[in-house]
Amino acid sequence: MLTNTMNACFWTAFGFGIMDWFIIVPNGLGAILSFIQIFLRIVVPSREISSSSSAEVTDGDIEATKSAHTMEGLTENES
Repeated sequence: MLTNTMNACFWTAFGFGIMDWFIIVPNGLGAILSFIQIFLRIVVPSREISSSSSAEVTDGDIEATKSAHTMEGLTENES
């Protein structure tokens, strides 16, 4: 994240150095969006994944979902 921000800033500065708007505009926007991303990353804390039983997915749940989707596909094709 920091590397992308620095890269966009350097390219924007280079664009101003040679006054090339085709370099300034996209890299300037990238720098602004990168600063917003860094700001949000600092301000908004990341959510921790809880290990409660309601959040766990078991192999049985996956197999039940697969078989339900398979049965839906069969009944739709038969009609």
